[in-house]
Amino acid sequence: MEIDAEVALDDLDLELADALSRLGPYGLGNPEPVLAVREVQVMRSARRVGRNHLKMKVRQTPSGRQVVEAIGFNLGSYAERLDARIRAS
Repeated sequence: MEIDAEVALDDLDLELADALSRLGPYGLGNPEPVLAVREVQVMRSARRVGRNHLKMKVRQTPSGRQVVEAIGFNLGSYAERLDARIRAS
């Protein structure tokens, strides 16, 4: 997966969403941007929701105070692996 930009969790807000929406319309010649957040700690058990989605609460480490609810579409298969890592920590 190619990442277009690294961001902090604190940067993910409605202002950024609005700015990204102005870059559209997205399609073949203009793909949606892929953002990455590094050094993220799962705060609560990751769980599968819907057909195959992953839902969890995360914060950015080491000094992250903001806890964000995250969903990974079509990533439900990772729920058990992430949950096992949380319990082992």
